[in-house]
Amino acid sequence: MISRSFRSKILLAICLLATSSLAQNSRIPDWIQQEKFLRACERADLEAMKLYLKSGMSPNTRDKFGQPALIRAVMGFDVFRKTRDAVRLLLDAGADINGTNEFGSTALFWTVRYPDSPENPQSLLIKLGADVNHRDKYGSTYLERKYFDDHAEDTDEHAWRFLIEGNVNWSAPWEAIRKMRRHSNSATSLMAAAYYGIRFGKLGDRNNQDWQIEVDNNKENFLFYYANRDDLSVDELASLSLTAINRPNSNGESAVMRATRFDNGWLVKKLLTSGAEANRRDSDAKTALDYAVEYDYFDTTLLLLAATDLKWANKKGRTSLMIAAENGSLNALRAFSVAIQMARMAPVEARKKTGKERAEMLELAAKFRKINVNQQDDDAMTALMLAAEAGQAEAVKTLLFFKANKLVKNKQGKTALDLARSKNNTEIAKLLSSRR
Repeated sequence: MISRSFRSKILLAICLLATSSLAQNSRIPDWIQQEKFLRACERADLEAMKLYLKSGMSPNTRDKFGQPALIRAVMGFDVFRKTRDAVRLLLDAGADINGTNEFGSTALFWTVRYPDSPENPQSLLIKLGADVNHRDKYGSTYLERKYFDDHAEDTDEHAWRFLIEGNVNWSAPWEAIRKMRRHSNSATSLMAAAYYGIRFGKLGDRNNQDWQIEVDNNKENFLFYYANRDDLSVDELASLSLTAINRPNSNGESAVMRATRFDNGWLVKKLLTSGAEANRRDSDAKTALDYAVEYDYFDTTLLLLAATDLKWANKKGRTSLMIAAENGSLNALRAFSVAIQMARMAPVEARKKTGKERAEMLELAAKFRKINVNQQDDDAMTALMLAAEAGQAEAVKTLLFFKANKLVKNKQGKTALDLARSKNNTEIAKLLSSRR
């Protein structure tokens, strides 16, 4: 368990080198890529949207609650977002301009609010063919739709519409919303609130721990629904139940694993400093660090290097460094590089610090020194051998920078150079033949 005093060490590690990258790793499951795409639509992150669409993402992708990408783009419009450009991008890619959510609302229904906002896409949608006569399942057109507060209708169906379409007033009674029936996807209203970033009720109610352990059909609690959100209000997650933090889903995955799989650094930090078990394994025997490395993330790999047992190996005896080497996960290897260099520089840098800060730096450096570049798996393969055999030239360069031993042999008596030559990896063979 990570103590609260470890917070500064984790933050120190992640602040050593900032990065922002859009992961297009083929090892990242489609459902994660889809959620990231939808979040990009909501933020009107045009470059990210273009990359996802170019990779084959459907412009009609829907979220956990059935909202299509176009609605996600429009529902997030404000003066700070290029929503109109995001709308054009989706429509040019083939998005259905009249696509509806479960209540029959189209993107046009969101535009009746704040009509004078410069980023309101109402006129654009109408110009490009949105059906102004379309009626929702309650028989109203977009101009006839009335946006009531949460007291206007007391049926669960209308309550869900108010919640999902962002019309729940911040002062709504917590207990009333909590008692709403579950959504058809088995999520509770509070899970939906976590997913969309909707806030209501008093802080004391939101910190009540009784509801935190409620789970959906996949045994996932509200923390799993936070995983793809990249923003955090100051008082969100102010008081977390340790049981909720470490409760696994039906696949043995914990909330910190899910946050890692989305490369969600702020949530990983929050969970770790609140008591998340970094060394927990899911039913596939993977830790959060394994996922960070497999998906080739920098931020979460570095965070988890500061929190995970670095001697842990999988069923084949392979460490996270070995996995990164074989997969050619260069962002993850860069995180290892930062950790290793910090460990080397710490004795000198620590002299500039005093007291607790100095002690924590030295403690973190001692942890990073446990990264064994030459550790061997069950077949006596090292990270360098795995990279050489897999044809990962950049990974080989990185490992040589780490001073990996080129002369180590596996159980067949072969070195990394032998393995490179056996696979006709001439570039790597040349790197390994160099005396430098």
